Amino acid sequence: MEKKVFEVPGFVKNESNEAFFKLQRSLPPGGKIKFSDAFLTVGSKSGLEGKEFIKWLRENVFPGTGWGFYSADDVPFFSETSKKNQDVAPSTPPVSLEAGNGAGKVARRARPKGETKGVEITASSIIEAEFSTAKTLIEKCKSRAVLRKALNLSQTFANKDDHMRHLMKRLEQV
Repeated sequence: MEKKVFEVPGFVKNESNEAFFKLQRSLPPGGKIKFSDAFLTVGSKSGLEGKEFIKWLRENVFPGTGWGFYSADDVPFFSETSKKNQDVAPSTPPVSLEAGNGAGKVARRARPKGETKGVEITASSIIEAEFSTAKTLIEKCKSRAVLRKALNLSQTFANKDDHMRHLMKRLEQV
């Protein structure tokens, strides 16, 4: 089986201030990768050759503004001026002097009858909270399963002795 050779000379350059790991390579700021190397890595995946492959590479592998595509003699492969003029939204939306529908009204979501007002208490929320907050969560919790899970978690984490003692007392109460 023969490997295809990429004919179009050129490279992709990282023009951002961050290093990236793309195509199984580290690309520091200003780093370059040849089109032929990119073709060896993902050419079979794209199923394209030539300039169509470079367009596919730009859209799928190197999206965004931090990448420059250049031919072998450092000439930009894509003209950026035509793309910048497309899909340009105005910087500020048009100002409307009319009052909007429902202006000044407070929107409230209806809550089902069975739902509680507070957040749902989980074992991880008890353990992750500071002891003063965790103490109130433990007192509000009525589920033995959640309390048991929190007790098991408190035994695996360091500096959770206070949590553990309070959980054991609460489990005896429930």
